[in-house]
Amino acid sequence: MYYVTGATYLKRPIFRGASRLEYLTDTFLDACEKHQWQLQAWAVFPNHYHFVASSPSESTTLTPLSKEFHSRSAFKPIAGTILPAAKFGSSSGKPR
Repeated sequence: MYYVTGATYLKRPIFRGASRLEYLTDTFLDACEKHQWQLQAWAVFPNHYHFVASSPSESTTLTPLSKEFHSRSAFKPIAGTILPAAKFGSSSGKPR
């Protein structure tokens, strides 16, 4: 059993709003299913997430699961923009 937590860069609430949280949730659940992790509990928030899960027989899949989830959630086309990079892409980490 694993407890995992992660956060957005500088804990910026870039997934604020129902559609963004829904996208983040769907992306997370898809990655867990693909890598065969059995979720016991999970929560997603605008700036971080947590989950408790059992690994498949190969627990080495946590790294690929995390990489897939993070890369798929890093950019999302919404209304002609790319998020979060479009709003939080400056080198200072502050909104443009």
